[in-house]
Amino acid sequence: MKNYLAVIFNIFITASLSYIGWLYFSDDAVFFASLESKGMHKQAVYNQIKFFQKENSDIWMMNQSHFGINTDLDKIDRLAIVVDNSSKTAKFFQLPPGELIWSDDLPQQKIEFRVSCFMCHANGPRAIRPDSTLLKLSLKDKIKINFWNYKIKSYRRVQPDQMHSDEDTSLKMPFRYRTELDNEKLDINTCNQCHNDKNGRGELTRQNLVTIDFLLKNKLMPPSGYSLSEIEKSKIKQFFLGL
Repeated sequence: MKNYLAVIFNIFITASLSYIGWLYFSDDAVFFASLESKGMHKQAVYNQIKFFQKENSDIWMMNQSHFGINTDLDKIDRLAIVVDNSSKTAKFFQLPPGELIWSDDLPQQKIEFRVSCFMCHANGPRAIRPDSTLLKLSLKDKIKINFWNYKIKSYRRVQPDQMHSDEDTSLKMPFRYRTELDNEKLDINTCNQCHNDKNGRGELTRQNLVTIDFLLKNKLMPPSGYSLSEIEKSKIKQFFLGL
């Protein structure tokens, strides 16, 4: 009986791992309403994300609609983040509207950014947070997002590729704002335990205010096991006010 149960258990584990592996490595896209991104009039933003794994890089592609679910393709923002796994650097691309299909010559077709990527992406790809009240996800998509988020978390610190510093001298919409005020650091001890210059995630600055505000209001930061003191909460309010 014990041998029979052991065989059943091994089959279950093997099948589960095979299914998980298929979910992780398949390049199926996931479509969802964004929990944190909103349009100009606070309307829902819809994202379609696809993940590709190359020899030494991870490629995250996204189509983003600010005009509802059934938007013409030419009105959708097509974006890509390419993470170099050896150098832990990332290249960001705004691409002409199109399908989420990657080719090595696609970066040559890049167009200028519509917004500054660094405002939301101080540390490469961000956790994927669907709004399930607006659009239900299948179990398969929920599992896939969980694995993708684990992958994103495993990067730890990802710095922008040097090309963005070089290009910012000529872009109308920069990848990162370079003024002293925009780059003033959020110096909070609790935050600095993870967001630091050494081995943590990217430092938080004033140009990340929208992202910081969303994460705090929705209790997504600080993470479980950490908490802000009353003094730190007061310092963050002052930081938001530019004091």
